Amino acid sequence: SVEEAVQVYLKAVEDDDFETAYDFLSSELRDECPIDEFAGGNIPTRGDLGDDRVTLEKTTTVGETVFVTVRFTRIRGSGPFRTSESSFEQRFSLRQQESDWRFTEYPWPFFRCGPFKPEPARRPPAPAAMPFTATR
Repeated sequence: SVEEAVQVYLKAVEDDDFETAYDFLSSELRDECPIDEFAGGNIPTRGDLGDDRVTLEKTTTVGETVFVTVRFTRIRGSGPFRTSESSFEQRFSLRQQESDWRFTEYPWPFFRCGPFKPEPARRPPAPAAMPFTATR
């Protein structure tokens, strides 16, 4: 099922199993992103999923694409009265390819191919030179 595909993918992310996670990308995403670039991305949250509660929120079908929304909830604290809970939702976009479910957009936590490369800062254009006129 599509929900199981998301679950197996998230387990691969938690285990830093980049090959399995990469196999869930659509053929189009794999064509534009070699596995070494995919695995080389700056992913600060991977490996932390074991501390999270992951809940399926909803599954929506639009045409041939299925959107799976998942809620990640983390409870932190020390002692019974010093706990805090935070959560966020993440939506995954999948489509069947050759009878398997594949992500049609880079899935969380990857969002892009490879490490983040900031755009170089653009310098403002130099002011136009003022003609110099000598006065006496």
